[in-house]
Amino acid sequence: GDVSEAFNCLFIFDTFNQTVSAYDLDNYGEDTSIYVSMDNLAQSMTESIDENSIITCYWVTRNDDVDISEVNPNGTRKIYNFEYFLPQMSEGLQSKVSEYNKKYQSLKPNYEAVVVEMQTYLERYQELLTRNPESATSEDWTLYGLYMLQDRRDSYKAIDETYCAQGMNQPSSIQYQSYLNNKKRLDDVNAEIVVRQSELNKVQADYEVVYQQLKNIQSELDMDKWFTKDDWLELDSYVIEETYSNDNFSIADNTDDSELFSVEKGLYDAAWKDLSKKCRPQYQYSSTLSNVLTIPQFKGFLKYFQLGNFIRMATDYDTVIKLRLISFTVDYNDTSKIDVVFSDAIRVHDIYDDAASIQAQANSAAMSFQFNKDQYDKTVKEGNWVAEMRKYGLDVAATAI
Repeated sequence: GDVSEAFNCLFIFDTFNQTVSAYDLDNYGEDTSIYVSMDNLAQSMTESIDENSIITCYWVTRNDDVDISEVNPNGTRKIYNFEYFLPQMSEGLQSKVSEYNKKYQSLKPNYEAVVVEMQTYLERYQELLTRNPESATSEDWTLYGLYMLQDRRDSYKAIDETYCAQGMNQPSSIQYQSYLNNKKRLDDVNAEIVVRQSELNKVQADYEVVYQQLKNIQSELDMDKWFTKDDWLELDSYVIEETYSNDNFSIADNTDDSELFSVEKGLYDAAWKDLSKKCRPQYQYSSTLSNVLTIPQFKGFLKYFQLGNFIRMATDYDTVIKLRLISFTVDYNDTSKIDVVFSDAIRVHDIYDDAASIQAQANSAAMSFQFNKDQYDKTVKEGNWVAEMRKYGLDVAATAI
């Protein structure tokens, strides 16, 4: 469940062949040529629209040191999407929100380029600190990072102090050459440390320049500069806020700045993608169909009538939508029909997009949010769609055999 949510994938367990397969949900499911309407297969259709679970704002929680404010174009831990409610706003506020969105979109490419450049500098900085040669005995000091150079310096310095204490630094000593060899290594390492520190300072300076560019963009997109207090009084009525947390984006104690930056960017992208789906109503369709499994004319379609595949459904005379099949039930007391449930869909500008997917149905929306444990446990126990689908799939296979 954790892996499927983190990587947006679906696991299929084949107990007969003892294999486990993972599929990218964005590419999972075949777009079949099956067409369903009240004129052919459908006996009844039900459409339910859920407007009570719309979310327009995520406050992204800070997990360990993972904080999206650095990678968020508005410079905060909040992200917004008012697209669905925009037509309902007053003309003045609607104009401001639209202008803000245009500005956001115009600055987004440059912002993303700045983020990538910052990441490059962080990676370069980390490499200058930690790089090591392939051979631990190499004395090509250009291959060493600052940390290893400092370790070598301390080691050679300790040896130098020992040699001096034993009088080996005197030309008359029979071990004078050993002293000179160690002294040369110490001097060479100290010289390379100066070079490495200079390189680090240069990267740090370049990073600060790029970081200032990021702060300038965040300043331009500061919502408090765009909206007055009166604007916020109206806008607040459209702010439906939820806390978003995702434990898949966490760090270890030894995580460096470059890795932390990547994790923060990943968390921001995941939260934005999820909000883009939650910021508008979801539509769920269920239907009672004539049992295609028993109709001879549809025998050629049986191989396509699989969970996860897409079929076309005519919801009215003007709308044909593409929906993913997530479950169907056969009543063996009445095999003339089957009850079918499709995944949730999002409608944007009269275009329907599959939103829930099998995996999302399995995990339910509760797994995306920081709900209390009792509610979470209840959701898992009562809403595990994947477990039901796997069991049903095995039942169907047994029946077919």
